[in-house]
Amino acid sequence: MTTIKVNEFLETAFDMEYAEILKEKIMPYIESDKHVLLDFKGVEHFTPLFFNTSLCSILFDIGKEKYDNLITVFNLPDYAKDSYNECYEDTIDNHFEGLNKYELRELGYKLLNIDEEDN
Repeated sequence: MTTIKVNEFLETAFDMEYAEILKEKIMPYIESDKHVLLDFKGVEHFTPLFFNTSLCSILFDIGKEKYDNLITVFNLPDYAKDSYNECYEDTIDNHFEGLNKYELRELGYKLLNIDEEDN
C-alpha cells in the first residue's frame, strides 16, 4: 500500500491539467494492482471537472470493484467530498458499463451519424 500526498505536487484540484498530473501519479500503481491511499490534506479549490478527469475516469476504465479495492481517498474538505461522491455515483450508474473504449467510440460515431472513415 502506498500513500500519495497530493499536496506535494498540487496546491489546488481545480482543472484538467492538475487532474492529469494526479492521474499520471496513480496509474502505475493501478496497473500493478497496488492499493493507493490519496491524501488530499492541504489541497484547496476542488472542482467537479478535476474529479471527473482524474479519479472518475479511472473508475470508469477499471470498474467499481477494482477501483474500490485499489483507491482510497481521504482528507477531502466537506464540499469536495460532495463533489467527489457525486462524480463517483454518476460514474458507477453508467449505462455503458462493460463497453471498452473502442465500442464507446463506435457508439458515439453512430449517435452522431459520423462515418469512421471520416476520422
